[in-house]
Amino acid sequence: MILILSTDGDLSTDEVIIYLMKKGIKFFRLNDNDIFKYEISFTLSKNKKDIPDFYIDTGDTILTSDEISTVWFRKFGFFENAPIYQEFKKVFGSPFLQQIMSEYIGTLNLICKCLEEKKWLANYKSTRPNKLFILNSAKALGIKVPESVVANSKYAIKKLFKEKIIAKSLTDSTFIKTDQKEILGMYTIGLSTLMKKMPDFFLHTLIQDEINKNYEIRTFFIDNNFFSMAIFSQRDPLTQTDFRKYNFERPNRYVPYKLDKDIEIKLNILLNNYNINTASIDLIYSRDSEILLLEINPCGQFGMISKSCNYPLEEIVANTLIKFDYENQKTF
Repeated sequence: MILILSTDGDLSTDEVIIYLMKKGIKFFRLNDNDIFKYEISFTLSKNKKDIPDFYIDTGDTILTSDEISTVWFRKFGFFENAPIYQEFKKVFGSPFLQQIMSEYIGTLNLICKCLEEKKWLANYKSTRPNKLFILNSAKALGIKVPESVVANSKYAIKKLFKEKIIAKSLTDSTFIKTDQKEILGMYTIGLSTLMKKMPDFFLHTLIQDEINKNYEIRTFFIDNNFFSMAIFSQRDPLTQTDFRKYNFERPNRYVPYKLDKDIEIKLNILLNNYNINTASIDLIYSRDSEILLLEINPCGQFGMISKSCNYPLEEIVANTLIKFDYENQKTF
């Protein structure tokens, strides 16, 4: 049995499930906010195992941890998207909401912990690798990376960097919702023109050289295979620094791309060292004709690569899950 840990509205999960259904594969999708809808319990093991028993009862389906052999960690942990979150926010306010959030995250971690001996596509332990550690490990393997530092002082930045620089978040970017609109928080932004307006000290931020690039590369990695796409974002001032600031009137051009074998081998070693078997990888091709690694996101989006380049990635993900499930059925 395949267990999919996802979130409401994730299109990639929906499309992978279509392929699983077509192939008649048994699976169960548990969204992060289903813990408010289903009976979910954890009990001491009945069979002298080291791991507690995990049980779900939806009213129509009963699933135990013993039935699960493979887990796909897709997107799991978006409490703020749950209707009950807004109710809690109105009733309890921020201090109590922080404690409720802590309990919620604790429950999601308990679910993952009870399944840690299963075969994982995107192991929950490896879904949030530290960006600076990844870059440092990549550099040690001979992969080009931008000069990078995590700092909280503009004086430190001035001492370390002489050219144009950019700022990035230390963790994953998130969507920030207000009553008026929804925006993507923590874009990559240029800092050079903002230095005079910045306070002397601020929250620690990842600072990097701004690399002059010919184009960006987005790569989806799964089970030791790479699927890449080039993004020609440099000719549009809106998307030069961060292509996610889409120009819907004049979209960037996306084309299939093949990484050099040497960079694929090094990336494969890097990912395996961090126990990452699937990820979206951000790279750039510089004007100096070098490929540089920017970051790795084990739970990153892959739908845009799939559709823009006619890669059947949703089916490939489904087939990988089926392969993992088949290989591990005999164990559980």
